[in-house]
Amino acid sequence: MLAHTDTAFHEPELDAAGLTIDYFAPWLRILEQGQADGSLPPIAEPRRFAVLVSETVLFSYVHLRAHHGRYGWTPETARDAVIGLIAYGYLPRPGQPPDYRVDR
Repeated sequence: MLAHTDTAFHEPELDAAGLTIDYFAPWLRILEQGQADGSLPPIAEPRRFAVLVSETVLFSYVHLRAHHGRYGWTPETARDAVIGLIAYGYLPRPGQPPDYRVDR
């Protein structure tokens, strides 16, 4: 469904159907728990950050799978590449070259 439209997740459509979904609540809990245990730094605008991360992960993965599967974007390679980019960034770590291969 997401490969075609994302309107089902936006308020006007949900309101018209009489539904309320807090899609970002789990992401916000992850941020809160990470900040509480010290594994994540404080974030000035947690909801905006949750939207950024979830939309980046979700739409990147869906797009790669829906439109680029014939180029080797299997579920595993798309997952690993998107999560690797989000979790570890693009810049190499000191003394460690980045691994962005799709052919794993």
